[in-house]
Amino acid sequence: DIKFYIEAKKTLFDNIDIIPKPTKQSFIFLMTNLLSYLLRINKDEIIEKERYELIKYMFEKDLYIFPGNDVLPLGLYRNAFLLSINSGDFAFSNTMLEKHINYLHKRLIMPYKQYGYALIDFHKRDFEHSLEHLQKIELHEHSLKLDYRFLTSKLYFELGYWDSAFSFIESFRKFLSENINMSTSLKEQILGYINYYTEVLRIRTDSKKEDITYLKKRLENEHLTEGHSWLMEKI
Repeated sequence: DIKFYIEAKKTLFDNIDIIPKPTKQSFIFLMTNLLSYLLRINKDEIIEKERYELIKYMFEKDLYIFPGNDVLPLGLYRNAFLLSINSGDFAFSNTMLEKHINYLHKRLIMPYKQYGYALIDFHKRDFEHSLEHLQKIELHEHSLKLDYRFLTSKLYFELGYWDSAFSFIESFRKFLSENINMSTSLKEQILGYINYYTEVLRIRTDSKKEDITYLKKRLENEHLTEGHSWLMEKI
């Protein structure tokens, strides 16, 4: 529970200068996992902020690579980078793209660097530069194919590229239907985004204002893992 976390954190930082690096790493991973568990039970902004600060500390102190391993795990990098974006900490986001990303497997560095800059520009509402970065990505990297499609669909909408938006969202739907490696539950979540995106797009381009209230009520009751707040803003 949170009481255990507070005691563990105090023990760690009271003795931080004398604790061996591998022990520090194990301790921090344990604490971040505990915070993640608490967040699954109950979303709490204070705990979310605490988790981000702990993960950021891990990167600032170069504690993210264990002895005997010279590669930064992609999952850990993605989690830290997305947390920095969602926290509005773009200075640290840029530090990750300039320094820490270089410890990923070499095939991942360039596509994730371009995607990272695209995501920063998107959140700064610099949509044209965001799209420029995104279009430099070669989609041979499987782990980026969903991120790329989600962000591209949002950019076409934000830029008012309506024909491209309609065409792209249908290609996204086809990609989803043809993917045999994705779990059914994940497909259902993504399909939810695609369907709502298509409806919002049609309302925006057809000016059917009478449909907005009904659509908003439906979307409020959905639990989309991607794009929910963005779609709500666009209605």
